[in-house]
Amino acid sequence: MAALREYAPGAELVMDGLVYRSAGITLNWHVPADQEGARETQAIKFAWRCRSCGASGTTMSLKLASTCDACGAGVEAKDIQQFLEPAGFSVDFYEEPHNDVTRQQFVPVERPWISAREDWSPCRIRPWGGFA
Repeated sequence: MAALREYAPGAELVMDGLVYRSAGITLNWHVPADQEGARETQAIKFAWRCRSCGASGTTMSLKLASTCDACGAGVEAKDIQQFLEPAGFSVDFYEEPHNDVTRQQFVPVERPWISAREDWSPCRIRPWGGFA
């Protein structure tokens, strides 16, 4: 869901050394958009989290989001959030990109939902940096 924050109107993104100000998200998945592409279904999904076991996940179905796929417990409606997975962002054609990354604008970060379903294992770190 970070992409929605990054692509929010007013946020600035760096691509190929230039800073672009987002004017919003791109809703259709075809570039250039055409009549047929504009009718294509958008990636609207549901994020859920289970209060019984702590698992979380995403699905395209509200019905599937209502039951934890890890422990089988019911997921309460307050623990299901609908979100859009954007294809990209759009810019204002009349605003030129710049290369001053010192004045880049961001949208505030919200507390994320984090889930890990595997057993924890230690990571060996090499003395000169990096992971083994």
